[in-house]
Amino acid sequence: MTYPEMAADVAELASSLNHTSINLLGHSMGGKTAMVIALQYPELLNKLIIVDIAPVVYNPKSDDLVSFMQALPVATLTNRSEASDLLARDIHDPVLRQFLLQNMVKNQQDAGFRWRINLDAIRNNYDAIRSFPTELLQSHYYGQSLFIAGSRSEYFHPDYHPIISTMFPEVRIVVVPDAGHWVHADNPELVAMEIRNFLAR
Repeated sequence: MTYPEMAADVAELASSLNHTSINLLGHSMGGKTAMVIALQYPELLNKLIIVDIAPVVYNPKSDDLVSFMQALPVATLTNRSEASDLLARDIHDPVLRQFLLQNMVKNQQDAGFRWRINLDAIRNNYDAIRSFPTELLQSHYYGQSLFIAGSRSEYFHPDYHPIISTMFPEVRIVVVPDAGHWVHADNPELVAMEIRNFLAR
């Protein structure tokens, strides 16, 4: 579950669909994957859009979230509200709880729920997920790029601008006021407008 592996999966999918010039958008972990695709497979891309993430190493934050999710007795739960109530003891942000619980789906064979994501794989590869491939830090993507960030986000800081501008020289950086990490949920109209304008150029 490394970024080069996930980038290779996307590149293989694009090839199998005969897509040779795509506009690629990624948020957070998906944004890091999209950056690696741009750096390793630039011939696939027309334009690149990254939402609220940078090619840097982040401090450990989400490891506890995986533990909280794994501790939920999902197989015996009857509804998502019950799951949210249990998670609320450790995760106070209702928006974050709702986001995490999107990954809980009904069991087809039995009652209860299951996780549709591989929590063990996330935990086992967490250091790689919060990092960025060091072998790509000297690489460049010369296509047009748009980086969108939330002004209140912990994942995007002005100190990251130089490394972004170095690796993605044709970049436009937009900081959305009063938005956090889920910038597209906090201000969907402005984010959509910036993306439309970028793709129209």
